[in-house]
Amino acid sequence: MQQLYIHLHDDSASWAVCEAVGSLPAEVGRGPLQQLTPPTGEYEAIVFVPAIDVVLTRAQLPAQRRAQLMQAVPYALEDQLIDDIETLHVAVGTQEVSGSVNAAVVAQDKIQQWLQQLSAVGIEPDALVPDVLALERINGNWSALHMPGDIYCLRSGDESGFACDARSLAAMASRHASETAQAPDAIDLVECDETSAASTDMHSALNVPVNTKPCNGDALVSLITGYSASQGIDLRQGRYKRTARLLRGRKRWLPAAVMLVLWFVLEMGSNIYDVQQLKATAEDYQQQITSLFKQTFPNVKRVVDVRKQTQLELKALRERAQTGGRTGYIELMAKLAPALGSTKKSEIQKLSYRNSVLEMEVIVPDLQGLENLKQAILKVNGVELEERSTSARKDNLVSLLLVRSVQ
Repeated sequence: MQQLYIHLHDDSASWAVCEAVGSLPAEVGRGPLQQLTPPTGEYEAIVFVPAIDVVLTRAQLPAQRRAQLMQAVPYALEDQLIDDIETLHVAVGTQEVSGSVNAAVVAQDKIQQWLQQLSAVGIEPDALVPDVLALERINGNWSALHMPGDIYCLRSGDESGFACDARSLAAMASRHASETAQAPDAIDLVECDETSAASTDMHSALNVPVNTKPCNGDALVSLITGYSASQGIDLRQGRYKRTARLLRGRKRWLPAAVMLVLWFVLEMGSNIYDVQQLKATAEDYQQQITSLFKQTFPNVKRVVDVRKQTQLELKALRERAQTGGRTGYIELMAKLAPALGSTKKSEIQKLSYRNSVLEMEVIVPDLQGLENLKQAILKVNGVELEERSTSARKDNLVSLLLVRSVQ
């Protein structure tokens, strides 16, 4: 993945793109940040901010989990800071065995200003690191960088150091050395501003040997060389913690992601609709089955389980047929079948058999048709016929006939 490195200054910036971690850039861009064009494709944005705007300090606290440290450290530093703690952002480093916790303190207005400047050119930084904590450390020596504007950055440890102007160098260096457990044996200085004698100033301030090497074109190259994601303190913590970004490179995956979400929503909606339709169909079938059951077995007043009740009713019919002898339903129907079939214009609407009596509701076109049906039944040997009722329905007659076997 490409690495985009940016070094912010007061009113300008430097930037460079490296093709992989550990490689150096082919060129460095300089000027107003608005001139920066982010690289295409996926990239990681590491931004170095001026350490002169950041206070690197430490607090002494009992060993705690990191979440607890992030809440406790700001208040442990309150006595060391001039500004109201509520106006400051405190980024927490590692806690040493002794309980000492390194921290980086910056005004909230300043970090918001940096993030707004970067957002204006379409960049959300993955890391926001004080530039002094990107200086290369060799053999445990202190590292220093002399930048244009006579600004000095001095790194004394993985998460410690300071930045100041030339006038404050002696006082700041002396104070920092007194707060450090071990004084430096030497200082490795990168000279990126040849307008002053930085080596002499550094030697005078700390009275140790100074190993000077020239700047490799721009201070940013030195920061890229020395930067390690496992060292230093990233200011993007707490309320400024970076959000997960799945889309980079001009958001080229956004249309596909939107389409995927829409497809998922439509698929889920379609499935829900199908389930509702199947449920409605099943309920409709259940109502039809229940209605048919009630028509077939009108003596059953309460329907709870249609399937089970149908099985019970059919079982009862079979038992009555088997125990009814010559008055059984099957034998009676066998007798009546020729008579019922001989009257073509009659229609059996309902049919039930109980207590050895066959109850038929028949529809006939007229009285003559009804009389023909009755005569045909009466000609069957061994049966009795009773006309219970007859009424008109539209253009037909509906008659309720009772037929029973006789010896």
